[in-house]
Amino acid sequence: AVTHEYNARGDVSSTVLGVAAVDDALGIMNYGIGVAVAGVLVGGGFQFSSSVAEPLLAIVGGVLTGVAFGWALNLMTRVLKRESSGALIVLVLSMLPLCFGTAGILGCDELLATMAMGCTVVNFNPKHQRIFKLLERYTEELIFVLFFTLSGMHLQFSALWAASSFVVLFVLFRGL
Repeated sequence: AVTHEYNARGDVSSTVLGVAAVDDALGIMNYGIGVAVAGVLVGGGFQFSSSVAEPLLAIVGGVLTGVAFGWALNLMTRVLKRESSGALIVLVLSMLPLCFGTAGILGCDELLATMAMGCTVVNFNPKHQRIFKLLERYTEELIFVLFFTLSGMHLQFSALWAASSFVVLFVLFRGL
């Protein structure tokens, strides 16, 4: 959104976006591994299924699910006879929730799946520039509204009051 707002183009912008995407993917993977380690430490024991298999399924399954949906989207854009902007947007906006939902049903990481789908499209679809320009143009505001609405729906003031000392420290350190 920032690069779009300031019309930033070039090697630095591309590199920063790529690094941010890799950082996000690694953060999701580290979180899955961290939850497994915390489960071992809190639960008092190591179990292969919950300590290794589940995080591995979530990570590898998420990537494989996203790659599969990315390839499916790439195939559909090649077969699509009507290349109108509306048809492309409908196709992309239908494949994203399908990818997200399928990953959830399979017990995989949904965000990692959608990131892998986007990575597959951008690297292997000849129309990737057109697809992403359409998404930027028509969905950026909608995504911001949905993101902040959903974030607000999870905010519980009682939890903030219960941890008020941590909230104050967070605000102070964030300000510094």
